[in-house]
Amino acid sequence: MSQDAEQNRAPESFRSGGPTYGRDTYERAVRTQDFNLLATSVAEDVTLYIPAGPDAIVGREKLLAFFGRLFPLLSQLDYIAQLDNEGARTLIFKASIQEPRTGTIVELEGCDFLQFNERDEIQTLSAMARPIQALELLVQLGIARQ
Repeated sequence: MSQDAEQNRAPESFRSGGPTYGRDTYERAVRTQDFNLLATSVAEDVTLYIPAGPDAIVGREKLLAFFGRLFPLLSQLDYIAQLDNEGARTLIFKASIQEPRTGTIVELEGCDFLQFNERDEIQTLSAMARPIQALELLVQLGIARQ
């Protein structure tokens, strides 16, 4: 494999079924839709910014409620890359959303920007996604309500 191809491959933890500890807890929790694991990965006063809502979602319980609405809508979620630095991580993902009335599948791609506190808990999570049709569908399905 060329050096360029090797640099563009997903990390080993993504290729081998998912990360298992530390900062990797969030990815594993979202992949497995494990609320207990998700709760351990975020700070009590975590702040979540989503593209389908005008206001930040603040607090662990509200974040878990948001994911409770999101998880049933997503299928084929796949984290395809990550970028790291000392206090932050960017996760690039793809997923599908099914429109419940018509059964139409809408593809979604985006990034989760994670900022960690001194305990390696997620303090701030900012999600960005596209295309607009996917965001509009998420809004129609009530994903942004608090």
